[in-house]
Parts: sequence; structure tokens; C-alpha cells
Amino acid sequence: MIPKVMAAYHDHPTSGHFAIRRTWHKLKDRYFWPNMMSTIENYIKSCEKCAKFNIRRTKAPGKLHPITPPEGIFETIRMDFWGPTPYPSAEGN
Repeated sequence: MIPKVMAAYHDHPTSGHFAIRRTWHKLKDRYFWPNMMSTIENYIKSCEKCAKFNIRRTKAPGKLHPITPPEGIFETIRMDFWGPTPYPSAEGN
């Protein structure tokens, strides 16, 4: 029965393939079984559509590289540029 409930609340076209916590909130008022949260988590982690379309939207952090100190003054100059910035509105936003 649990796989049918999970399919109805996660896989059905009108259910939206929601994440673990949102699927749990939809199920918790109508159903209960032991280890319900871990069952939902395992089911959603094994969902092929979710794995295919829920890609990471942020870039993975890169590794830091050591910067060798310059041997003389003004040998290495580094600058960060930022802008242009929009002018604030009359309200200051």
C-alpha cells in the first residue's frame, strides 16, 4: 500500500514531484506508518524525474589556491571591480 500512496502523492502528474518535507506535509494528515519520513526520503531520492530535473543551480565552491607573495613592491597588483550600481530611488531604495 505504501508504494501506491507514494506514487499518488509524488509521481502523479497533479502532485508536482515535491521535495521530501513538502511530500511529508501532504501525507502526514491522512497516513502514518513506521519510519514514514525515511521511506519518503528514500522514495524521492530514487525518483528518476527528480534526479534528472532537480539539478544544482549554484556553482560548486572551488578550491583555494595559494598566492605566492611578491618579491618586491608593486610587483603584483590585484583589484576587484564592482558596478555600475543603480542610483537609489527618491525613497532611498
